[in-house]
Amino acid sequence: MADDLKDQRVVTMMSPAELRAIDDWMFDNRIRSRGEAIRRLCQIGVAANERLIEMQEGAIKRSRHLSETMNELTTALREKPEAQDIRRALLLMHKRFVNSSASELEALAELNAIMATLALGRDVDKALERSRQLKAEIAALRKEGKGINDLDALLRSHIDQSERESAADDGDDEPGK
Repeated sequence: MADDLKDQRVVTMMSPAELRAIDDWMFDNRIRSRGEAIRRLCQIGVAANERLIEMQEGAIKRSRHLSETMNELTTALREKPEAQDIRRALLLMHKRFVNSSASELEALAELNAIMATLALGRDVDKALERSRQLKAEIAALRKEGKGINDLDALLRSHIDQSERESAADDGDDEPGK
Protein backbone atom coordinates (compact mmCIF):
# COMPACT_ATOMS: atom_id res chain seq x y z
CA MET A 1 0.00 0.00 0.00
CA ALA A 2 2.82 2.41 0.84
CA ASP A 3 4.46 2.03 -2.59
CA ASP A 4 1.19 2.27 -4.55
CA LEU A 5 0.82 5.23 -6.88
CA LYS A 6 -1.37 7.80 -5.14
CA ASP A 7 -3.41 9.03 -8.07
CA GLN A 8 -6.96 8.53 -6.78
CA ARG A 9 -8.69 11.65 -5.49
CA VAL A 10 -11.25 11.40 -2.69
CA VAL A 11 -13.35 14.42 -1.85
CA THR A 12 -15.11 14.47 1.50
CA MET A 13 -16.81 16.98 3.74
CA MET A 14 -15.66 17.41 7.34
CA SER A 15 -16.67 19.51 10.28
CA PRO A 16 -14.31 22.19 11.64
CA ALA A 17 -13.75 20.02 14.75
CA GLU A 18 -12.71 17.04 12.61
CA LEU A 19 -10.27 19.18 10.62
CA ARG A 20 -8.83 20.63 13.84
CA ALA A 21 -8.30 17.09 15.16
CA ILE A 22 -6.59 16.05 11.92
CA ASP A 23 -4.44 19.20 11.85
CA ASP A 24 -3.45 18.71 15.50
CA TRP A 25 -2.51 15.09 14.80
CA MET A 26 -0.64 16.20 11.66
CA PHE A 27 1.35 18.78 13.65
CA ASP A 28 2.05 16.40 16.56
CA ASN A 29 3.38 13.79 14.13
CA ARG A 30 5.27 16.24 11.91
CA ILE A 31 3.35 15.37 8.77
CA ARG A 32 3.70 17.94 6.00
CA SER A 33 0.26 17.79 4.38
CA ARG A 34 -3.32 17.28 5.42
CA GLY A 35 -3.77 14.69 2.65
CA GLU A 36 -0.88 12.61 3.97
CA ALA A 37 -2.23 12.91 7.53
CA ILE A 38 -5.67 11.71 6.43
CA ARG A 39 -4.10 8.84 4.46
CA ARG A 40 -2.05 7.72 7.48
CA LEU A 41 -5.00 8.02 9.84
CA CYS A 42 -7.03 5.83 7.46
CA GLN A 43 -4.22 3.25 7.43
CA ILE A 44 -4.06 3.32 11.23
CA GLY A 45 -7.84 2.89 11.46
CA VAL A 46 -7.86 -0.08 9.08
CA ALA A 47 -4.97 -1.76 10.92
CA ALA A 48 -6.52 -1.14 14.34
CA ASN A 49 -9.90 -2.41 13.20
CA GLU A 50 -8.34 -5.65 11.95
CA ARG A 51 -6.62 -6.37 15.28
CA LEU A 52 -8.97 -4.90 17.88
CA ILE A 53 -11.04 -7.98 18.78
CA GLU A 54 -7.93 -10.16 18.77
CA MET A 55 -6.22 -7.74 21.15
CA GLN A 56 -9.22 -7.68 23.50
CA GLU A 57 -9.49 -11.47 23.57
CA GLY A 58 -5.74 -11.77 24.18
CA ALA A 59 -5.88 -9.31 27.08
CA ILE A 60 -8.81 -11.16 28.65
CA LYS A 61 -7.07 -14.53 28.20
CA ARG A 62 -3.84 -13.23 29.80
CA SER A 63 -5.79 -11.77 32.70
CA ARG A 64 -7.66 -14.99 33.36
CA HIS A 65 -4.52 -17.10 33.10
CA LEU A 66 -2.56 -14.99 35.57
CA SER A 67 -5.52 -14.74 37.90
CA GLU A 68 -5.89 -18.54 37.95
CA THR A 69 -2.14 -18.95 38.52
CA MET A 70 -2.17 -16.44 41.39
CA ASN A 71 -5.14 -18.17 43.00
CA GLU A 72 -3.37 -21.53 42.80
CA LEU A 73 -0.20 -20.09 44.35
CA THR A 74 -1.99 -18.32 47.19
CA THR A 75 -4.05 -21.45 47.91
CA ALA A 76 -0.89 -23.57 48.05
CA LEU A 77 0.85 -21.06 50.32
CA ARG A 78 -2.16 -20.69 52.63
CA GLU A 79 -1.29 -23.99 54.28
CA LYS A 80 2.29 -22.93 55.06
CA PRO A 81 2.50 -20.43 57.93
CA GLU A 82 6.15 -19.68 57.12
CA ALA A 83 5.15 -18.43 53.65
CA GLN A 84 2.79 -15.65 54.76
CA ASP A 85 5.12 -12.89 53.52
CA ILE A 86 5.25 -14.53 50.10
CA ARG A 87 1.48 -14.93 50.11
CA ARG A 88 0.98 -11.23 50.95
CA ALA A 89 3.39 -10.23 48.18
CA LEU A 90 1.54 -12.43 45.70
CA LEU A 91 -1.81 -10.96 46.70
CA LEU A 92 -0.44 -7.44 46.25
CA MET A 93 1.02 -8.40 42.87
CA HIS A 94 -2.31 -9.95 41.87
CA LYS A 95 -4.20 -6.78 42.82
CA ARG A 96 -1.79 -4.64 40.80
CA PHE A 97 -2.09 -6.94 37.81
CA VAL A 98 -5.89 -6.91 37.93
CA ASN A 99 -5.84 -3.09 37.98
CA SER A 100 -3.36 -3.02 35.10
CA SER A 101 -5.42 -5.53 33.10
CA ALA A 102 -8.58 -3.55 33.72
CA SER A 103 -6.85 -0.42 32.42
CA GLU A 104 -5.69 -2.25 29.29
CA LEU A 105 -9.16 -3.65 28.68
CA GLU A 106 -10.73 -0.26 29.35
CA ALA A 107 -8.52 1.36 26.69
CA LEU A 108 -9.34 -1.40 24.19
CA ALA A 109 -13.04 -1.16 24.99
CA GLU A 110 -12.97 2.61 24.49
CA LEU A 111 -11.29 2.17 21.12
CA ASN A 112 -13.83 -0.51 20.20
CA ALA A 113 -16.75 1.74 21.14
CA ILE A 114 -15.42 4.62 19.06
CA MET A 115 -14.61 2.46 16.05
CA ALA A 116 -17.93 0.60 16.15
CA THR A 117 -19.88 3.85 16.37
CA LEU A 118 -17.95 5.40 13.49
CA ALA A 119 -18.31 2.21 11.42
CA LEU A 120 -22.08 2.55 11.81
CA GLY A 121 -21.89 5.96 10.18
CA ARG A 122 -22.43 7.87 13.41
CA ASP A 123 -20.49 11.05 14.02
CA VAL A 124 -17.49 11.50 16.25
CA ASP A 125 -19.51 13.13 19.04
CA LYS A 126 -21.75 10.05 19.19
CA ALA A 127 -18.65 7.83 19.28
CA LEU A 128 -17.15 9.83 22.12
CA GLU A 129 -20.43 9.77 24.04
CA ARG A 130 -20.56 5.99 23.68
CA SER A 131 -16.96 5.81 24.89
CA ARG A 132 -17.76 7.96 27.97
CA GLN A 133 -20.74 5.73 28.75
CA LEU A 134 -18.58 2.62 28.57
CA LYS A 135 -15.89 4.23 30.75
CA ALA A 136 -18.51 5.06 33.39
CA GLU A 137 -19.78 1.49 33.38
CA ILE A 138 -16.22 0.14 33.69
CA ALA A 139 -15.51 2.55 36.56
CA ALA A 140 -18.64 1.31 38.33
CA LEU A 141 -17.50 -2.29 37.92
CA ARG A 142 -14.07 -1.45 39.31
CA LYS A 143 -15.60 0.44 42.25
CA GLU A 144 -17.72 -2.62 43.06
CA GLY A 145 -14.56 -4.75 42.97
CA LYS A 146 -15.76 -6.82 40.03
CA GLY A 147 -13.25 -8.99 38.21
CA ILE A 148 -12.10 -9.66 34.69
CA ASN A 149 -15.09 -11.91 33.91
CA ASP A 150 -17.54 -9.08 34.64
CA LEU A 151 -15.48 -6.69 32.52
CA ASP A 152 -15.42 -9.27 29.72
CA ALA A 153 -19.23 -9.59 29.90
CA LEU A 154 -19.63 -5.79 29.74
CA LEU A 155 -17.35 -5.54 26.70
CA ARG A 156 -19.17 -8.35 24.92
CA SER A 157 -22.55 -6.71 25.62
CA HIS A 158 -21.30 -3.45 24.07
CA ILE A 159 -19.99 -5.32 21.03
CA ASP A 160 -23.32 -7.17 20.69
CA GLN A 161 -25.20 -3.86 20.98
CA SER A 162 -23.04 -2.39 18.19
CA GLU A 163 -23.73 -5.39 15.99
CA ARG A 164 -27.50 -5.12 16.62
CA GLU A 165 -27.42 -1.41 15.76
CA SER A 166 -25.45 -2.19 12.62
CA ALA A 167 -27.97 -4.85 11.56
CA ALA A 168 -30.86 -2.46 12.23
CA ASP A 169 -29.13 0.29 10.24
CA ASP A 170 -28.58 -2.04 7.27
CA GLY A 171 -32.31 -1.76 6.61
CA ASP A 172 -32.23 2.07 6.59
CA ASP A 173 -31.84 3.99 3.36
CA GLU A 174 -30.40 7.07 5.07
CA PRO A 175 -26.67 6.83 5.83
CA GLY A 176 -25.35 8.31 9.05
CA LYS A 177 -28.62 7.88 10.90
